[in-house]
Amino acid sequence: MVRKRARHTLPAKKHNPKVIAALLSYNKTYEKGGQKVRKFFKFRFLVYIKTMDYRWLPPSSRHKPLWEGKMIEKIELENGLILEIWDYSRKIAGDRWLVGFLAQVSVIPSREDFSNEFYYEYFLQNTDGKLYYRYHKERTFVPEKDVPEIYKTIKENFLKAVLPYISRPNFKENLIKTEVALFEKKTDWELMIKQKEKEEEELEKEWADKKYF
Repeated sequence: MVRKRARHTLPAKKHNPKVIAALLSYNKTYEKGGQKVRKFFKFRFLVYIKTMDYRWLPPSSRHKPLWEGKMIEKIELENGLILEIWDYSRKIAGDRWLVGFLAQVSVIPSREDFSNEFYYEYFLQNTDGKLYYRYHKERTFVPEKDVPEIYKTIKENFLKAVLPYISRPNFKENLIKTEVALFEKKTDWELMIKQKEKEEEELEKEWADKKYF
C-alpha cells in the first residue's frame, strides 16, 4: 500500500522557528462572540515569511546586528564611490569560527530617481536614506588558526573579480535605477498586504456576532 504525501507540506527547512510560528498561527482557534473561530485569514501571507538564515549587516541608526563586526578598510573607487570592507567573523563553538566577509558601496538617491513623491517620502521614512550594493561571503566551522588566511583569500578573490565592475563610471547610475525599481515593487507589495489585513480585520468585526451553523 502506497501512502500519499500530504498536500499542504510547506517548502521550507525543517524545524525553522519562523515556519513553525506560521503553522501555529494557521492552526490557532480563538473565542469570538461566543463561537470558536479558526484563524485562517492571514495564513496566505504568513507563508511569505523569510526562512533564510540571518544576514549580518553593519550597525546603523535603524539596525543593530546580533554581534559586532569591524570595518577594516575603505577604498576610494575610480568613479568616486567608497567601498567598505567589513569583517564580521566570530567564534561558533570551541575553536570553530564563522568567517564573515562583507563588501558594500552606498549611494544616496534623489527625488528625481523615484517615480513620484510618494515613493521618495516612503523611502526616507523607512530607510537610512541610502541604497546599497552588498556582497556577502561566509565560511563556517573554520579552525581558529585558519581564519585570517581564509578571510584574506575571500577578500583578494572579491577585489580581483568585482572591483573593475563596481569602479565603472555608470555603476552608480545603474545601481540607483535597479534598487529604486526593487524598492518601489517592495513598497507596493507591503501596502497591498496592509490593505488586505485591514479588509480582513473589518470582515472579522462584521462577522464577530454572527452565529455559525
